[in-house]
Amino acid sequence: MLLNPNQQQQLYDFTQSSIFVIATECMPIGSEAVLAIPGEKLGEGQPSVVLYVQTLEKLPTAATGEQVDPPAGMATVKLGKDGAPTITIPKGDPPVETKIGQLKQGDGATVTENDLVTVQYRGVKWSDGKEFDATWSNAAFPAQFPATGVVTGFQKALIGQKVGSQVLAEIPPKDGYGASDGNELQKETLVFVVDIIGTTPLEK
Repeated sequence: MLLNPNQQQQLYDFTQSSIFVIATECMPIGSEAVLAIPGEKLGEGQPSVVLYVQTLEKLPTAATGEQVDPPAGMATVKLGKDGAPTITIPKGDPPVETKIGQLKQGDGATVTENDLVTVQYRGVKWSDGKEFDATWSNAAFPAQFPATGVVTGFQKALIGQKVGSQVLAEIPPKDGYGASDGNELQKETLVFVVDIIGTTPLEK
């Protein structure tokens, strides 16, 4: 298998894949490498592969945009020294429509529905303020996925925003997991803080 250097970029956790450590360790940003891997090293019956790796840039670990006035009436957010957000749910009833607010305004590329986005995020439940998912809980290693590969409310927090922005989203069940029968978050209003740190157009 030969990977074309023009294929979509992918973000890999080097701490979880020894292959990528071997291919890129100690290489300066902007380098390219080709690694041939015998099939026997990948497991019985596996084909041999040729891996092409290009290191493009070192991404930040948090949004780098200019801080703006927080949106009134929404959850409040306090950032730690590493940029990790702590979210405090406001008093009152949860919103019936998705609400989006900016905490930082980036000046990078605009995220489109055809993009692969790289983000940091923390999500908590409106009902009790408890975290249910966060990249910050995984050694602050960012996540990467298609902009349309997440629930509707999360998409609204991404599409149209610029790289470098930090976005606050309050998402009622209808734009979250309301249609997912049996999901533990089916009836929950979700609150996310999303740091948009990279975007790459997907091949059409």
